[in-house]
Amino acid sequence: MKRLRRSEVVCAFLVVCLGVWLVNSSIEPYHSSSSHIFGVKTRTREKTLQWNAEEEEATNNRLFRLFRAKAKPQQHTREATTKRRFRRSKPEAQQHEQLTRMGTLAKAFESVLTKRGPRMFCEIDTHQLLQACRKLEASMRSIGQSQAAKEMENNICKVEALYKQTTDKQRRTLTHLLEYEKSLGIHEPGGLLKDPSAAIGLLWIRRSLSFQYKMYSILLTEKKTPTEAALDAYNTELRPFHAWPLQRLYTLALKTGSPSQSRDIMARLGGYNKDDITWSQEQATRRDLQQLLRIWRPLLSRWKQIYHDLDLEDTRRV
Repeated sequence: MKRLRRSEVVCAFLVVCLGVWLVNSSIEPYHSSSSHIFGVKTRTREKTLQWNAEEEEATNNRLFRLFRAKAKPQQHTREATTKRRFRRSKPEAQQHEQLTRMGTLAKAFESVLTKRGPRMFCEIDTHQLLQACRKLEASMRSIGQSQAAKEMENNICKVEALYKQTTDKQRRTLTHLLEYEKSLGIHEPGGLLKDPSAAIGLLWIRRSLSFQYKMYSILLTEKKTPTEAALDAYNTELRPFHAWPLQRLYTLALKTGSPSQSRDIMARLGGYNKDDITWSQEQATRRDLQQLLRIWRPLLSRWKQIYHDLDLEDTRRV
């Protein structure tokens, strides 16, 4: 038992001595030119610094080659990821750029008013006008204006009846078509138009278009419900030319058929479901509606001017 204690003491002493020696050698590792620690030869200060510089340069070179080798696959992966994201986001961008129902209608009316002749007078293309009015009729039905849409369809049919009987030169523009019909002698002076005729049909199509223009302008600029906007537009654009029975019929139809809220009519005008329409879709509908009004403004002005010049403005009540 005593021998064991002595051996422990000896081992502890040796460990302390070894620790002191190691501490001293770590503090001044470069005092001796050459020494051995557990069989490993230490280098001098100069050789150690040179070795450290060479090793650091070699390490930097290896790291640079490793970074350059790994950078290319990462770049390709990043580009591929970007392309995949672009492919996913492209349909979303196309969805936002997709025209609403009002945008499609504006595009249809955009080619109606053209510039012809050496003086570049604005003329109304008859074929393009009839095609656009057919789309307007469908739009009127979508927002609950069934009575006005029915009248629009009847007036389009009156114009198409003469359109199919004329040559391309006689029907190319609205002015040519009306001049040809007036040359037939079916209308009386002072704007007394025969019914049915293309002139009376185009007159009421223009008035219906003016009604739509007024109603949409009120919806975009004033805080009124769709029913109020429709009634205000009717009182301004159509009521002066309607007799009492038609006034009652139109007023009742507009009160019962128009949507109750602005959001509902914007959903119908845009071609969306009123429960699912988003804020961006509503804003896109308003934007396309404003574009449609900008197209209608000069068209209606030129249309009225043609009727005034040809003495075809019939102001009688029906």
